[in-house]
Amino acid sequence: MEKEKLYEFLDIESPVDFEYFENIAALLECDEDISYDDMFELISQVDTETLIMLIDNYFDVLSDPKNLDTAMHTVAQWDDTDVYENMNALGEGVYIFWGECD
Repeated sequence: MEKEKLYEFLDIESPVDFEYFENIAALLECDEDISYDDMFELISQVDTETLIMLIDNYFDVLSDPKNLDTAMHTVAQWDDTDVYENMNALGEGVYIFWGECD
């Protein structure tokens, strides 16, 4: 997925706009491949505190028993390859970003 298409998919104009629950949910649930470079560019420009809050909130919502059925249905629909590639790209971008902030 090209950077411009990714930003359009996330409904943002730039990484500075990545500040809402819907943005992190769309990113983590994206079915298309996101390149490592585009993921890194996005994550490295998002405010660290905002990113931490968004990720915490996302997994808090998933862990809520009311949302468990929905989450399980979503996970069952994912292709394991897509999940691994997108989560790996996110993890690498976050790891490198935090490493550069030390």
